[in-house]
Amino acid sequence: MEPDTMVITVMRKTKIRFKVSSLHCALALTTVMSAPNVVMAADIELYGSLRTEFSSQNVDRENDSDLTLNTTTVTPQIGATAQTKKVGASFIATHTYLNRDNETVSQENNYSSYQGKVTYSPIERLLSLTASSNLSYRPANSNNFIVSDFLSNPDDLARTQNNSLGLNVNTTQGDFIRSDLSATYSELKAEPTGNNNTNTFNNLDTTNLNARLRLGNGDEADLLVWRAQGRYTETRREGAGYDKFITIQGNADVDIMLSSWIGVRVSAATERNETDAEGSVFSNSREFSSYGAGLTLKQNESRRISVTYNKTSSNIDDSDGKNFVGVDLLWAFSARTRISAQLGRRFYGSSARADISYNSKNLRSAVRYTESATNTSRLLANVEGLGLFVCPTDNQELANCRQPDSLDYTPQPGETLVQFNQNLFDLDDDIIVRKAWNGIIGYSFSRISYNLSVQSSEDLYQSTNRVRDTDAIFLNLNYKLSRKTNLDAGIQYAETTEQFSEIDTENNESTTQSYILRANHSFSKYLSGFASARLMDRSGSLTGGNVFGSDYSENRFTLGLKYKFL
Repeated sequence: MEPDTMVITVMRKTKIRFKVSSLHCALALTTVMSAPNVVMAADIELYGSLRTEFSSQNVDRENDSDLTLNTTTVTPQIGATAQTKKVGASFIATHTYLNRDNETVSQENNYSSYQGKVTYSPIERLLSLTASSNLSYRPANSNNFIVSDFLSNPDDLARTQNNSLGLNVNTTQGDFIRSDLSATYSELKAEPTGNNNTNTFNNLDTTNLNARLRLGNGDEADLLVWRAQGRYTETRREGAGYDKFITIQGNADVDIMLSSWIGVRVSAATERNETDAEGSVFSNSREFSSYGAGLTLKQNESRRISVTYNKTSSNIDDSDGKNFVGVDLLWAFSARTRISAQLGRRFYGSSARADISYNSKNLRSAVRYTESATNTSRLLANVEGLGLFVCPTDNQELANCRQPDSLDYTPQPGETLVQFNQNLFDLDDDIIVRKAWNGIIGYSFSRISYNLSVQSSEDLYQSTNRVRDTDAIFLNLNYKLSRKTNLDAGIQYAETTEQFSEIDTENNESTTQSYILRANHSFSKYLSGFASARLMDRSGSLTGGNVFGSDYSENRFTLGLKYKFL
């Protein structure tokens, strides 16, 4: 049989096994790569379902008459995964049809979404290439992320599409030098889905390039231990705002070991932020550098701490010629517990970064603190999540998820890491300095699984001095009553505060809380049903993007069926 010939044998459970050349797999990734015509086996799994549900909503508005909304929803979904030794691919598409009725008008809406990804690893553990595309919906205003969905306040939703190509070259096993190169290019588009004139953003149409190179000594280094990292990030948005937004960062440190446990450290860091458009926030480049020396104490490479005394150099008067103490900590207390933290200074003042993780058989937890000069396009293009549960791509309910073996788990085709919350920010694409905490706890044992997420962020707008603070808590709990029946409970709480200028003294805030209880039952292998009740309350003065106003409550009751036909 010719190498390009495909043989398909349909097996039970809709799995297909066939023979295909790796050349075809590579072409499916970028259509320009080639690979040897070596026949390999691939496993393909197809899945499909149809979900229908009826929802009744009662909206109690503070400054207007109450509303009763009845909605019928039909949601078909199809998907496929494929896996070979070198190629992994997955695709899932969902369409949601809604028919709404209230006392005065009927309305129909359609929403389509998809996500697809192909990964090609021609050289195992050395070179990997990825291509991905997804279309999804999210609230344009961060204070609406609990209240805006396909049923409630859908005009605030933004249709977001992200297409990306990625490259990773990893040589971390070298005797004398180690390196890790990653690069991602993405095209991002976001546009409003409705006619809500209170939306705060115009259409986003940007390209993003993010490249990072990390270098370090190899296994044979004893007296001279060194690390270096450089990052280049470029965002283009032609004809609006800043045109081109570039961030260049680099840092390096060298430990000259005087003995096995103490050494002299020399360190340096540099950063530059600039924009092209005349009069934009970084049109006058903001440049910042620092250099210093100090001591390093360590037990081994996973247990070390360095303290340095540093001096700054900057074209910003308030940041030039400052002295500060820097700390670099990496400490693995055990195989389960690890902390990494850095304290220093950047162009806007004191800065910090931290990662803390704990990993046991049934309980996982992670806390991350980050600071960055960024914008909406970068946050959408480079999502940093702390997902502790691995879920099937076609069913991301907690009852169907499991905890991976480690916090560094890489999802396989048909899987996704889920953190059961959203990264909270407005789709305005202004340049901000974002300081964010993100903590998560996941537990799974016997009949009980839960996921607790806590978020806190401060966004400082560089062009207007506007400040937005957001705090949020998410709790998802699942209890298996029997092999066929389980209960879900969820709590969401968010508080948003905004100061629109330095002289703004008004109380601009919004508080939203939501409680949901859901029962799920499997009637057979292919048919399942569910019933849910949701209570939501919102109060405050921030009304952006919400057709119901700033003060209202909603009760929602839903009955539904789901049939798996693949």
